[in-house]
Amino acid sequence: MIDAINLMVNNLGIELETLVYLFFLLFGFIVYAKDLQLGLLSHTLLFAGGFIMFYAAEMNYTPFIVSMFVGIALLALSLFISKNQAGRGAIV
Repeated sequence: MIDAINLMVNNLGIELETLVYLFFLLFGFIVYAKDLQLGLLSHTLLFAGGFIMFYAAEMNYTPFIVSMFVGIALLALSLFISKNQAGRGAIV
């Protein structure tokens, strides 16, 4: 499995951090199709996990921590958007 990842990284000419970042981004966009807040939450958790993983491995973790903080800010802003929407069973 590791040989396949090394082969893919060498053939594409990009770093492992960038490949993992793009994979997390693609997965998050798939979840965004279901729900905005669920996509934001999954993105934030994935980027937080990526930050922890690459920080522990002493690799480049900068894109992950920046994306994690952007996700936290967008989650906070999404609370204001969903505050005025009435859901199923909500008393208006």
